[in-house]
Amino acid sequence: DVGDDGSIYVVGTNDDGAGYLNIYGSDGILVSSTTLGGNPSGVSVGPNGLVYVTDANGLPRSLAIVGPDGAVSTTLDL
Repeated sequence: DVGDDGSIYVVGTNDDGAGYLNIYGSDGILVSSTTLGGNPSGVSVGPNGLVYVTDANGLPRSLAIVGPDGAVSTTLDL
């Protein structure tokens, strides 16, 4: 997803199987990286600056809410 400020939000899984959220500035430079559990499959940035990351590949399916500081504030099983 792309934030209002042009930041680019990317989720994926690294070689060790850990999920991640990378945030790149509008210039393409990595600004922040957060390790997440599971296998994140979707990302959306809310107007309030919170980042919503879904993990629809595992069971239980989950939603992580990540604050602007990169800290995971909430994880919900769906």
